[in-house]
Amino acid sequence: MTSPPDGGAVQGPPAGRRHAPLVGELARFGVMGVVNSTVAIAGTSVLHVGLRVGPLTSNAIATLLATTLSFAGNRWWTFRHRRRSNLVQEYAVFFVLNGVGLLIQLLAIALAVRVLDRDDPVSYHVALLVGVAVASLVRFLSYKKWVFLPRERPVRAGARRPG
Repeated sequence: MTSPPDGGAVQGPPAGRRHAPLVGELARFGVMGVVNSTVAIAGTSVLHVGLRVGPLTSNAIATLLATTLSFAGNRWWTFRHRRRSNLVQEYAVFFVLNGVGLLIQLLAIALAVRVLDRDDPVSYHVALLVGVAVASLVRFLSYKKWVFLPRERPVRAGARRPG
């Protein structure tokens, strides 16, 4: 590490600027999450409580509906600054990862309804909200890692490429 002429240590950008992209992504993801979770939860409630569709089927249908809305919002808003690849490939991976999130939600509901025998509306919705919260964390991390990839850094003139 080199020291500046005044003898102090060389420092990177302030923490606020260094974390700004992550904070922006989290904020936009949060907004999209609220919108899409509202669609999924309201759809699940209407189907299960209002139309008497089964508890797991209700959640699966509503979550599948919210998935397309979620993909569009995350691709063109939340992660708009990230690298783009093939739209069909992105959606396919996104859809699979949402399937993992859906399984997490279904496990939470199944635990409440099938294992704990709690199918009343309050217990059902508590299980649904717990499942959505855990699934949301998994989705955010997996989207960043496998769907909306960071842009490649440009190679500077004269810089050596690794390998």
